[in-house]
Amino acid sequence: MLTAQNDRENALSPVTSGQLQQLADGLREHSGFVEVLTSLQQGHGGTIGGTWGAASSLAVAGIASARAGEKTGLVVVVVPHAVDADMFADDLTLFTSLAIDVLPAIESIDDPSADHETLINDPAEAQRLALVKRLVDYSDESPRILVTSMQAVLTPLADPRQIEESTRHLTLGAKVDPQELVEWLSARGWQQVDTLDSPGSFARRGGIIDLFATDWERPVRLELNDDEIDSLRTFDTVSQRSVRTLESIDLTALQSFNKSTHHAWLTDVVPSGTWWSLIEPQELLDEGKRLATILPVKSTLQSEELFTRVYRFPSVILSAIAPTSFEATAHLAVESVERFTGQLDRVCHELDTVGKDQEVWIAAPTEAEEQRLNELLSPSAPARAGRLHFLQGRLSAGFRLVPEKFVLISAAELFRRQDSPRNRLPKHRLTRTIDTFLDLNEGDFVVHVAHGIARYKGLKLLEKHSRTEEFLELEFAESTRVYVPASSIELVQKYVGGGKTGPKLAKIGGTLWTRQKQAVEKAVADMAADMLEIQAVRAKQPGRAFPHDTPWQKAFEQSFQFDPTPDQATAIETIRGDLEQFKPMDRLLCGDVGFGKTELAMRAAFKVAEAGSQVAVLVPTTILAEQHRRTFTERFAEYPFTIRGLSRLTATREERETLEGIARGTVDIVVGTHRLAQADIHFDNLGLLVVDEEQRFGVDVKERLKAMRASVDVLTMTATPIPRTLH
Repeated sequence: MLTAQNDRENALSPVTSGQLQQLADGLREHSGFVEVLTSLQQGHGGTIGGTWGAASSLAVAGIASARAGEKTGLVVVVVPHAVDADMFADDLTLFTSLAIDVLPAIESIDDPSADHETLINDPAEAQRLALVKRLVDYSDESPRILVTSMQAVLTPLADPRQIEESTRHLTLGAKVDPQELVEWLSARGWQQVDTLDSPGSFARRGGIIDLFATDWERPVRLELNDDEIDSLRTFDTVSQRSVRTLESIDLTALQSFNKSTHHAWLTDVVPSGTWWSLIEPQELLDEGKRLATILPVKSTLQSEELFTRVYRFPSVILSAIAPTSFEATAHLAVESVERFTGQLDRVCHELDTVGKDQEVWIAAPTEAEEQRLNELLSPSAPARAGRLHFLQGRLSAGFRLVPEKFVLISAAELFRRQDSPRNRLPKHRLTRTIDTFLDLNEGDFVVHVAHGIARYKGLKLLEKHSRTEEFLELEFAESTRVYVPASSIELVQKYVGGGKTGPKLAKIGGTLWTRQKQAVEKAVADMAADMLEIQAVRAKQPGRAFPHDTPWQKAFEQSFQFDPTPDQATAIETIRGDLEQFKPMDRLLCGDVGFGKTELAMRAAFKVAEAGSQVAVLVPTTILAEQHRRTFTERFAEYPFTIRGLSRLTATREERETLEGIARGTVDIVVGTHRLAQADIHFDNLGLLVVDEEQRFGVDVKERLKAMRASVDVLTMTATPIPRTLH
């Protein structure tokens, strides 16, 4: 495999199902690769060239497998960009069974105003802290791989000595004063709450203390019996059920790491025998220069200093085109794979060319997609010859091993779409609704019915008619304070608006809030009248019941790269139930940006289009129309649906063809702006209308929508939920 002569003496045997990881082990059969390993084992360095596509992950897996018999056999991989780290880790899982960690970049590091609370509640910061604690005790670990990026490795880590000094160890059977423990936690940055709602918080109920450290995946419930720790167990925050019991836990202070000037770098934390793998050194240097212009100079490491530190360890450079080196050098006999057109009717023919006389392996991110590809590609020559294989996993970019006549490609490459890597940051399902004003924290924004938006400053005890009463202190514009009796809390609501910056405080005595309320009230009344009118028309007309989910529908949904959240799962089932009823659907889907509303709309569109009806997706802006068109096109790439766009950017000829296709029924899904609501649009068989942010359309468009939605299923999406209307 690693030969400049391209001979076959070192070629691997054909790979069969379940043996892909043997490719990495087989690298050690070649003398060039062995020379690099020997150099690393002697504390020196080496260079590996020809690492096209994901072949760099294959080489790293081969390097790491050589350490399988060692204790503390850590291999650190540095990739150029922060977004590359998760993808590289996904690639590695195809070639090795060793444990893989990712040291993420701090996403808020570019913002010099990022405060302590933001960093502590950042999942990336929590994962970095957890990895530092693990690396300190790495002598008890088996060999593993740590993937990181230039941004992540140039930013400081918590000093292990400070972690040790700021950590409290609790074990079963130990004596603990619960009040002293609460005071210890509060003094070190932990937030006491009534119910756990985020990492870095704790809650106490008598002899039970719930704890959620920022570097834990799940919270822990500590139960005391006469001040003795009787039970330690992790639990699920939603069901409150125990997950597993523990013998001990470590509680780490939260505040000291960001306030102190003492930091550590990754090179200080890893074991002395760590091997480093540097991916594409020129790109690493370029990224280091870019980061130097945006990262705080005083708190980050310069790239030159980083490489000086790294080269004190055994290290290897991996590059598609390897630089000249006097150290041990090996060359992968690897080629990049040809690009595919992404068109379903041509994929089989293109696969015949790429896989001519070669074993072809295709990586699919899900089992459902693997099964679907097996069906779609069965007519191809490699499939007929028994040389087409499938495996489940994510692959960033394919490659060809020339001597072995082996090709590895991803399903995304076949259909010219971009698969997202799995997010390896911990997922904390801790959101809950606001039930009472006990949920208000000082500094939260609130809305006073009469005065508008204010900032909650806490509860105050004030004298009123010779009696002491409790009041909510609200701060308005110009530092004006208003005190609302706790008995009149119905006058105040918690502000639920979005955005990274807070809202503008209202001015007491001004008329703006009154005018805003009147305008909103009129708009809501008009909307209600329109809805009543439309519902009256719809009630007289039976809707169309679309069939139950087909295998294609299930495969389409399972191919989505992320697991749906509980809220998404509920919305999916609700929309599915609406579409399968004879009653016309008129569903409002609320969710902030990033909630995944578009994915839910695409699932509904797939169901309708597969049943032979057309789908119209109406969006308020040209940019959004183009984004949605691309998203729909990529998501539906493997299915025989025709998707078109219609906006002011659409060329005249293309617009004419699209209008004709809509009228004839040959266009299955059309994504457009208000152009879709004009009078010259005539659908052959419109079944579903998806409207994104309807409140942003003008009066004329809304009038046209009234006619369109009178007889079809309607899904309206918005990032502005009903409680936010007045906010």
